[in-house]
Amino acid sequence: MKIIIAGGSGFLGYSAALELLKQGQEIIAIAHPSELDMTNSLDQRIQFIHKDLSLLSIGDLDLLFRELDGDVFVYALGPDDRTTVSTDPWVFFEEALGDRSKRILSSAIRSGIQRVVVLGSYFAYFDRQFDGILSKHHPYISARVIQEETILSMIRSAQISGCIVELPYIFGTLPHKKPLWKEHFYDQLKVGRRLYFPKGGSTATITSENVAKVIAKLCLNEQVPDRIAPCDENIEFSDMIEWMKEAMNDDAKIVWMNPDVASFFGGILQFFHKLHHRQSGLHYAHLMKDIQSKKLSIEEGAYQSLLGLDTDKPNMKMWIIQTMIDAKEKANS
Repeated sequence: MKIIIAGGSGFLGYSAALELLKQGQEIIAIAHPSELDMTNSLDQRIQFIHKDLSLLSIGDLDLLFRELDGDVFVYALGPDDRTTVSTDPWVFFEEALGDRSKRILSSAIRSGIQRVVVLGSYFAYFDRQFDGILSKHHPYISARVIQEETILSMIRSAQISGCIVELPYIFGTLPHKKPLWKEHFYDQLKVGRRLYFPKGGSTATITSENVAKVIAKLCLNEQVPDRIAPCDENIEFSDMIEWMKEAMNDDAKIVWMNPDVASFFGGILQFFHKLHHRQSGLHYAHLMKDIQSKKLSIEEGAYQSLLGLDTDKPNMKMWIIQTMIDAKEKANS
């Protein structure tokens, strides 16, 4: 089977490519032109195509996918929720997630692709659980919800199979990539020497290794669900942060606050970021009350029985610690 992975040099795309290679599949990875030198050092059983899909016309996209002639298309592109932008974040994320994926997937489907696997966010899952409140407050989550609705409609209209993977917090490492946690936790703690969090929250987590196995199963199984929200373990934020600090061997201060107080200070931070034309995909005031103080739990291991995976439950504490050790080493290299 020929599997095309957009974002195939990235953290999750490349992990999935390696897993699919183990299962004897032919992999074509679409990587950004700026990554040409980097991909030369990666597994050369993968055919790398260097294109910026966001800049291609509809005609060029159609031609590309016809020439690649794949069976399955994995879409592993899009900005992180913590990305900050100088423009209107509602417009930015809807274009970067919704509009862009629609254009690219439309061309893939027209070329004869019979299955699509799209990497999404567990925020869309929890938006359904919380009656749409998250998408009202956060531009990133709104864009993810719109993206899911659009893609599922496309899949049904084309009468092909497809699944959106609603991913939680992911921990793992790759030699050629800096962990996201390097920028979004390690650097902030090193610079600010203290971080503020609301009390009481928890989150679903999964290893990058198991994300790769989920993607491989969705590519190869005959029957796939419309959506799947995988989770290895639900972890209290307080435990997760302490394990991260342990890995960094850092005595920086973590301040745990009442959610209402945290939301107040989040609002001040939101105001100053807007004043300096830097806005995130998550609204800081609502982030404290909507997300970081909530129990964002998913049934542990349910995805394994659903997909027919047989893997042991990972030690998430060790995965988190190793991820932060990797972030520390790469920050100092």
